Amino acid sequence: MHIYYFQLGTHFQLSRLEIEKVLLKLKVEATPDMVGQFLRVSTPTELPDTLLSQLGGTERILKHMATFSHQPEPNDILEALAPLPPKWKIGLSVLGASSPLNLQRLGIDIKKAAREQESKVAFIIPAGRSTHLNAAQVIFNRLTKDSNVELFLFPHKDEWVAAKTLHVQDIQAYEKRDTRRPVRDPKAGMLPPKLAQIMINIATGSLPPDSEEITILDPFCGAGTVLQEGWLMRYRMLGSDADTKMIDASEANLRWLADNFSVDTTIPPLLRIHDVQHPFPVDYNGIVSAIVTEPYLGKARSTPLLQQIADRDIKKLIKMYKLFYKNMHSALMPEGLILAALPQIKTSSGWAYFPPEFIDEISRIGYRLQQLSSTPRGTLVYKRPDAVVARELIMFRKA
Repeated sequence: MHIYYFQLGTHFQLSRLEIEKVLLKLKVEATPDMVGQFLRVSTPTELPDTLLSQLGGTERILKHMATFSHQPEPNDILEALAPLPPKWKIGLSVLGASSPLNLQRLGIDIKKAAREQESKVAFIIPAGRSTHLNAAQVIFNRLTKDSNVELFLFPHKDEWVAAKTLHVQDIQAYEKRDTRRPVRDPKAGMLPPKLAQIMINIATGSLPPDSEEITILDPFCGAGTVLQEGWLMRYRMLGSDADTKMIDASEANLRWLADNFSVDTTIPPLLRIHDVQHPFPVDYNGIVSAIVTEPYLGKARSTPLLQQIADRDIKKLIKMYKLFYKNMHSALMPEGLILAALPQIKTSSGWAYFPPEFIDEISRIGYRLQQLSSTPRGTLVYKRPDAVVARELIMFRKA
């Protein structure tokens, strides 16, 4: 049995759901459970090396190396890592601020013990009050490359676990795709690439298991974030928007993506001008596996609103959203999905969101609500600290 640990991002529930959906899509038999901030996954087969690059909500993937009945000593750790190379680096991280391990002392003792085995090792420990190395330290010191290693040590039940970091999230690549594209328009919405990737994974992992060629449509494509992330994941992508300027923005950003990242140029995203408040062209009837989108969220806001103003804004959006779901129905394949980000608006007294009656009305159009969480609404909320507008992810399946 292979045991992996996934260090989840800020939105734990969303990150966990993404992992479970991707493993389901890969047909990997797995048993997940939480260990601190890690999702532990036990599987009879090894996971693919490319898995982390496909997960927007996971910061690290580690693999179980050894279990100890006591607090690990230097020789225990070196034995778990044997055979030792002549020259290498080890990064030491712990899980939990209350760990009894002194990493500075442990690193010095590992260095001495390795020298006795004719192995020269340098050690790296977290800076400041952090208990584990950050992604930049791991990448800079090449701790997942060559013979180097980052080792997480943590107690679990009555034992100690040592787990080796296999991959860390490429934060520079995400930042590049977010802020260095030629066209960015904060007023038109700024869906983070990580969230776009998470949404694509949840949607595609929820499709019937026999789905082969998957086609994804973003009918509010804006500057093309969903399109770019789906293209990187080798899906057939379709995009549309009512605003010609947004189509131009998507085209410019996708050309830039092809110049700066590895994409399949034989399946470039296809774009067209279309307003979701009108029926979709018949040539798209029944060809879309999943619609993944952030619709228009309303006016950009920087401060909380009065409750009645927020309720009024949502009431205006509901009319457009109902037309969106109605007109998208014919484009979906049987059992096709719509995963959309609805706005939740911060008010002076809490949060304003789409009423339960909205979900009932969409169901009557010809959809079934798909549970993303155990909450009464069955949705998941993504919001950044101090956000005025949050994103409520809601998924419907074509009935």
